[in-house]
Amino acid sequence: MLSAVKAEGGLEIRIQDDGPGISDQDAERVFERFFRGESEQGKTAGSGLGLYMARVLAQAMDGSLELDNREASGCCFTLTLPNRA
Repeated sequence: MLSAVKAEGGLEIRIQDDGPGISDQDAERVFERFFRGESEQGKTAGSGLGLYMARVLAQAMDGSLELDNREASGCCFTLTLPNRA
């Protein structure tokens, strides 16, 4: 699910899925460069740069990218960007 709402001083975009989620142990590290958590099959695709680069870009725009890992299943990322008007 994708949603966007006006937040105080900017825009908040939430991206939520209903997948297997991210373990609490991996949640601490998902934004680290080259980090790849363990998948259910034991192999994780990708290079471990996607979330790292997304957070760096958000911060370069004076925003933030955070993980809300409290959902019962899946996970939710929140991208917050300031209003530049």
